[in-house]
Amino acid sequence: MRNKSRVVLATIAFIGVVGGTFAFKAMRTGIPFVTITNSYLTFGTLYSRVAPFVGTHPSAWITPQGLINTVAISTTGIAVGGPITLTQVGGTATITIPLWTGVTYNTRVVLMN
Repeated sequence: MRNKSRVVLATIAFIGVVGGTFAFKAMRTGIPFVTITNSYLTFGTLYSRVAPFVGTHPSAWITPQGLINTVAISTTGIAVGGPITLTQVGGTATITIPLWTGVTYNTRVVLMN
């Protein structure tokens, strides 16, 4: 009985340590909300800008009225200094991303291109 209790307690402790390790790793390497990039792909159309800009993760974009009126609904981490205009690669269409004035959260930034 005593050995059985030790085995059960050791198993519970081991599960707790492993669970804590995975929770820390997930918190540290979670999906970033912000990327620094030169381009953005939406609905199969590639938009680009010469200088890197802060853009949101694709899941944070909505397009209520077509490609030209794409709106960034959340931008977190690095503050954007003003509106960002992206131009379609090989075309003339543009997307203007307004300055985000809502709530921001500090997140990990990933360099992408």
